[in-house]
Amino acid sequence: MTQPFSDSDTAPLRLPVTPSPPPAPEGAANGARTPDPASLHPPEATPFTSAASNRPRAQAPTNSELGLVRSRPAPKSGWRKAIHRATGLNPGESAAETTHRAIVDRVNQPVRGGPFTIAVLSQKGGVGKTTTTVGLGATLAAIQPTVGRSVGAYLRTQGRLVHTAGMQITQQDLKAISERYFAAWAARDPDAIVALHTEDTRFWTHLGTEAAVGREAVRAAFAEIFEQFPNLTWETYRVLYGEDHWILDWALISGDIRFDCLDVVNVSPDGLVARKDTFVDAMQLQAALGAVNA
Repeated sequence: MTQPFSDSDTAPLRLPVTPSPPPAPEGAANGARTPDPASLHPPEATPFTSAASNRPRAQAPTNSELGLVRSRPAPKSGWRKAIHRATGLNPGESAAETTHRAIVDRVNQPVRGGPFTIAVLSQKGGVGKTTTTVGLGATLAAIQPTVGRSVGAYLRTQGRLVHTAGMQITQQDLKAISERYFAAWAARDPDAIVALHTEDTRFWTHLGTEAAVGREAVRAAFAEIFEQFPNLTWETYRVLYGEDHWILDWALISGDIRFDCLDVVNVSPDGLVARKDTFVDAMQLQAALGAVNA
């Protein structure tokens, strides 16, 4: 069925009429400046708009900030670090670095339900209880300060309370301690020597005998040395200082007897000798004693 056309379908086409521009102001013909419409009607703030124009827009967060892109940690050592610095390519961490970072992240986790007590126990003296406790507290303080502040403020070792918070032996302190120790040996005074040792001190000559543990046992060992070598003196080859120890390379001299020795002396945080290991040139010692007894 055919639908009849309406009048609007058969009406002639009408072109849009362009509106004529408004007449110019009287002063425009004479070269006067036309006022800006915006100055006549300044912007007003509404509940939906702001009167401020050209306000800087906030930058959108990047994908990295949103966590959408995960970059591999940059290597910190070895050939991986060299390649990363030279080319910009990231070969990733080594297995050792990944393990170390995982351990540090685990230590950095907040401690809940504390405080916790960590006991370092041993019935035997001179096995490193104090050193282990100080090292544990220093490690925790370096990695997790909130934990390290409460660890190792006071150490109890065999009934002796040692204050170690904030104590650090410098190279100058260690040298002064060693000079006092050498002076006590030069005086050949066992009492003065053991006064510079800790209560649980340890002395070992590594000549097939057991180590002397405790001040009384160490004093007896030193007295025996002075009895065996009544004219004991020494020649110092060199002294090397570490963080908490010194190494003395020296030669024992007593009359016609002379043999080389090496001392490794560990110092406790309170400035006392905690351990003294003496390594003797056994062949020189046997030869010297054989020449004297011949």
